[in-house]
Amino acid sequence: MRLRLLLPLLFVLACPVTAAADALDGLTVVSLAPADAKAVVSSPSRPLQVVRVGDALFGSEYVVKQVLADKLLLRDRRDHQLGNVIWVHKARPGLASEIERIEAVEPEPQEMFLLEKG
Repeated sequence: MRLRLLLPLLFVLACPVTAAADALDGLTVVSLAPADAKAVVSSPSRPLQVVRVGDALFGSEYVVKQVLADKLLLRDRRDHQLGNVIWVHKARPGLASEIERIEAVEPEPQEMFLLEKG
């Protein structure tokens, strides 16, 4: 009985984290077409994929939100904070794209300092 419970646990622990976690690893934005709201992306482990606004990147949790002339705006479906986005810049020849995660941070209340005229 214990062996039946232990085997599924070992299987879960041995599996990679998720497919979505590595969907951005080595991601290359090959081409961007903002007028058509489309982009061509590739990854070392996946073939070229044409994505448009609203598509999931390689079937992962990352969704294309906007296509600009120099970068792609992605959003993680698992992230429920509205301000968190991921910028994927167009790749330079022979290099992977630069990925920039921007997280919304609630501003800290600032104390007001009054300057005394002296």
